[in-house]
Order: sequence, then C-alpha cells, then structure tokens
Amino acid sequence: MNIFWIVLILGNAVNIMLRKYDGAGIYQTNQLKFATLAILGVFLIFIGLFQWLALYFIKRSDKKQGKNDQ
Repeated sequence: MNIFWIVLILGNAVNIMLRKYDGAGIYQTNQLKFATLAILGVFLIFIGLFQWLALYFIKRSDKKQGKNDQ
C-alpha cells in the first residue's frame, strides 16, 4: 500500500472516533463507531487485495515478456 492510502485510512479512522454525530445527525455510540471502523477495515482489505492482484499480474506480464530485473 502506498502512503496515500495509509494517510486516508488513518484520517478517516480518527474522524470516526472523534465525531459525536454522523452525517444523518445520529448520535454515535461506541458500538456504532466500532462497526464503522470494521467497515473501513474491510474496505482497506479490499484495496490491499486489489493492489496485490494488480502487482501480481504486472509481474506475471513482465516475466512473459522477458523483463525480469531480478
């Protein structure tokens, strides 16, 4: 993962933990905050998996074309 995604996820996590009301005006209890953080974690796993798959296919394509730098 690159620095952009780490900063974005950490910023959102801090925002979730510090806010008292969400965008709809609902008071945020600790249970709702942790559920929201769990959803953010699933999103983080999805992004990491997608980036890993992209890297895998790029390396596989380079190996087929004979561009192995290692």
